[in-house]
Amino acid sequence: MKKVFLDNQQIHIQEIEEPVIENDSDVLVEVSYSSICGYELMIYRGQASAGSNYEVGHEVSGVVLKTGKSVTDFKPGDPVVVSLNTHCGNCSMCRRGQYNYCLNMHVESNNMRERIVCPQTALYHLHDLSLREGCLIEPLTMAMCCVNNAKPSAGDRVLVLGGGAMGLLILKLLLLYPVQDVAVAEPNPRKREMALSFGATRTFDPYADKYMEEVSKFSDNEGYNIVIEASGSPASAKISPYFVSRGGRLVFFGLYGMNFELSLNLFSLYWNDMHISAVYPSTSYYVDAIKLAPRLKLQELITGEFPFEQAEEAFREKDTGNHVKVVLNFKGE
Repeated sequence: MKKVFLDNQQIHIQEIEEPVIENDSDVLVEVSYSSICGYELMIYRGQASAGSNYEVGHEVSGVVLKTGKSVTDFKPGDPVVVSLNTHCGNCSMCRRGQYNYCLNMHVESNNMRERIVCPQTALYHLHDLSLREGCLIEPLTMAMCCVNNAKPSAGDRVLVLGGGAMGLLILKLLLLYPVQDVAVAEPNPRKREMALSFGATRTFDPYADKYMEEVSKFSDNEGYNIVIEASGSPASAKISPYFVSRGGRLVFFGLYGMNFELSLNLFSLYWNDMHISAVYPSTSYYVDAIKLAPRLKLQELITGEFPFEQAEEAFREKDTGNHVKVVLNFKGE
């Protein structure tokens, strides 16, 4: 069996032992698709650690091959998505119902391989959703967390900084709400065009002359009720509070490296009564995300697909910044 290993900018395809079912509650899954996450791209660039054994792969869909003796919710042939985090159900946080902050969270981030064994609690039925779209369910749950933090309401003016995979996915979700406008700032012209085709009211190039002036002008110089920083750019993160209206919400979604620290003017926060939050992966959105996904046309976000044996080329292509979502195909089709 083959597995993708990632060590900074080095991609390796190696033979490893076949996984085996050890617990009665385990499920053997044949991986169909794995999407390249923004954090994995940071690992590829050497901006973050790959963790033990160079683990990558947590945006994964597949088909059940075999189940343990006590598994009743899944059977061979079922299309499934594998969740990133699985809470224990026993710690103090779980007993309070705060499963997202489980103290013994099990993380499935080592799934860029042909077959995996995982507990049945890490799996969700895809039902009528395609396996190709299914590998985007985990990022969809993240986008849902972000929008939930932003709390959009009727008449809000929204600015999304960054029109990559997550920025565009967040855009799709925001347009389900009766907001007044959703503007997107993104340097790549292809992604700006995609944002407009998805329904963005206006797009901006952050490298253009008078960028700050134009973005402010579009909000009638009053700022935006919601600003979502999804670019991962430290420079964009630094200026993001400038765009927030009085009483507005600022949500940091992007990945900025492990050591980036942001300075904030506390008087400005006080004067504007600004609400700031960040996004942490949720264990509770998978069922709702799978139900919602058909309305969002997730396939529109996939702009590159490679056989998993060409993982090195796939990461290199994703790193150009020209793609939205790049997926690895493990099916051989």
